Amino acid sequence: MKLYTKTALVTGAGSGIGEAIAKRLSEEGAYVVIGGKKSSGRHQCWQRVAAEFTSVDVTKQADMKRVVERAAETFGTLDILVNNAGVGKAGAREQMRCASRSAGWERLKSSFITGSHLWRMAA
Repeated sequence: MKLYTKTALVTGAGSGIGEAIAKRLSEEGAYVVIGGKKSSGRHQCWQRVAAEFTSVDVTKQADMKRVVERAAETFGTLDILVNNAGVGKAGAREQMRCASRSAGWERLKSSFITGSHLWRMAA
């Protein structure tokens, strides 16, 4: 119960590392908001983690601002932001090959680089 009364927003928590982070934050007593674009995985994650889901596109600043405001309205504050969302499920080699094409690079950049900056601004 180290994080009792703290509110955490975790993106990309439908599975894997993001889900594990959301679960641990919940176990430590935090209110957890899971932000994601895809519906796949979120229902199973809700069953394993005491969390609230809200849809968000991590490349759109207006979406991020809305999610941060919702978390603050619902729980009173936003104390922890875990920016775990990203694009693609392919391995590093496939992502680099995709990134060598202009559209692929823009997609990766908007998710990982711009998205991280926009989350910081929204929070």
